[in-house]
Amino acid sequence: MGIQFNGFSAIGQSFESAVSIINSVSSSLASLITPILLTIVAIWIIAYGLATMRGEVQQPIMQMVGRYYRLGLFMACGLSMGVFQGQIVPAVMDLQTGLAAAAGKSMNAMSGMCSGSATNPYAMLDCYGSAALALVGAYFNQAVADGTALAIGAALVDAACGLVILIGVTLYGVIMALEFIEARLMLFLTLALGPIFIVCGAFPRTEAYFGNWLSKLANLIIHNTLIIAYVAMSMGIFMNNFQPVIGTVMNSSGTVTGITDLLGPSGISPTTLALQVLLETFVLGLLGLKIPHLASALTSGGYGGSGAVGFLTGMAAQAMRTKLPRSAPASGGQIRQG
Repeated sequence: MGIQFNGFSAIGQSFESAVSIINSVSSSLASLITPILLTIVAIWIIAYGLATMRGEVQQPIMQMVGRYYRLGLFMACGLSMGVFQGQIVPAVMDLQTGLAAAAGKSMNAMSGMCSGSATNPYAMLDCYGSAALALVGAYFNQAVADGTALAIGAALVDAACGLVILIGVTLYGVIMALEFIEARLMLFLTLALGPIFIVCGAFPRTEAYFGNWLSKLANLIIHNTLIIAYVAMSMGIFMNNFQPVIGTVMNSSGTVTGITDLLGPSGISPTTLALQVLLETFVLGLLGLKIPHLASALTSGGYGGSGAVGFLTGMAAQAMRTKLPRSAPASGGQIRQG
């Protein structure tokens, strides 16, 4: 087995530890708003009772009971940590995990390319990174071999091809890791603020905030699921096209093998292969940037994700504003005599 890359799993696990923010923030919010809400509800009930005694409120008793029941239900779900942290949060996380597992079944096809099983997007990206590094290593090995044989021109071409592949696969891996980490962190933050929005559902004037929170939660669940499904699908496409070459170089048992020896009589030139890998990773990366918009469309709006495209576009625009010269004001003019 060749190079094993575990960088995405290490980074991903550090971000996954942020799930603890759900319990800590929700507990702090519940402790903060509970006294305020209980005071407001007590005043409202007393005022409502006095108005009923004076005959100023004309409504059936069951309507009043139903209103109080709804108020108590929402406050119990939002303010009781046993209900929110013990029932609601696990239910949401289990739903997202179940949908992701169902959507990512094709990731099992990747297991033969890695030392372990690709059971999550980070492991899949590590598998992809291992395959890409093995291919880049084959190009650099070929460059060393050509340089030893004093074929300087061929060595430079092989090294350039290796760098091109390295740039392409790195760009795709960073984009997909950024998209998934962003979606996960937004899901954690949305759940952490849950107590406030759940309590908003108890009152007619703030009920819209509860509906918006639910729509954002559904959007983020779909968003996470679509990212996992897309990573599995794109990895399947990548491995289906380049598996013969990548499989050979990864199973070379650490021997120094050049790309020319790997391709053999296949008829594919190393330069053509490098351009094919670059083009495919570039296209897959651009398509991955559309996932937030698809999730937003499927859930009728909601959080669409800023996306890596917005980040990269903003950096490019800032660089252009600082590098491009500004046009000087036009000189001259007319002087008229009054």
